[in-house]
Amino acid sequence: KLTLNGDVKLYLDSTATALNITSNGQLVILGTVTIYSDGDLNISGNGVANKSSLPANCVIYCTDDVHNVSFSGNGNLCGAIYAPDAAITVSGNGDVYGSLVGNSFTDTGNGTIHYDEALKNTGLGSQYKVTSWKEDHG
Repeated sequence: KLTLNGDVKLYLDSTATALNITSNGQLVILGTVTIYSDGDLNISGNGVANKSSLPANCVIYCTDDVHNVSFSGNGNLCGAIYAPDAAITVSGNGDVYGSLVGNSFTDTGNGTIHYDEALKNTGLGSQYKVTSWKEDHG
């Protein structure tokens, strides 16, 4: 369990998985956190606990070296992820409150996405908008 308090900026420089939350692991946010990542993200376990419940207080920017962002098990996120070159997957019971920007998106299991319209004014939502989508009922 890692607790971040205050206005925190993290720079994750990795050629593999830069953020890996598993088992009983959890990232607890008590302030405002901005993460910059060069490596893939794996959020499972107890996920990210954003105590403010404001997605704008947890923003993750990924470089074009990030190819996979995954939420699984009970890995929840209350935040925004900008990973335009990544395949984003949500499986298990992981819920996302905020926004996701990726190259592709797959949702299986019971995980749900709840878009926070307040993010459209943060810069994360102003560049991209949904123009179409395809649902695969497999």
